[in-house]
Amino acid sequence: MLYYLSQKLLEWSAGTAWAGVFSPLRLFRYITFRSGCAALTALLISWWLGARVIAWSSSSNFGQDYADKAETGGSLAARLFSKKGTPTMGGILIVLALNVTTLLWAQWNTLVQLTLLSVVVLTGLGFYDDYAKNHSAERRLEHART
Repeated sequence: MLYYLSQKLLEWSAGTAWAGVFSPLRLFRYITFRSGCAALTALLISWWLGARVIAWSSSSNFGQDYADKAETGGSLAARLFSKKGTPTMGGILIVLALNVTTLLWAQWNTLVQLTLLSVVVLTGLGFYDDYAKNHSAERRLEHART
């Protein structure tokens, strides 16, 4: 999106007094500039939304509650670094950052669109898997309590 906006501004300003003002927008023609800016944008989005996504995932009870085999070993490292209660769905943050930066910085073509579609479909499949796993575990716990 930003690539096409910059190119349109350069096209409109060509041959006018504004051509010198908009000339730095020529940087958007270089894939190295756009990929560096995309990486920085993804990093900033991850920092900005990371704590919110983790809090949402924890409050939505998307966590892994299972008997950790390393914890039963008894070593201190196993008890400190146990995955029990770790929220799942962290991939949503990665996919969100990837999609937003791609929409902002990529030069659209069929391969980019196909890649984004594949990422969204596989993310939906992973979300369904985690959701089904959590709800089937909750049902088993409810039946065990009664």
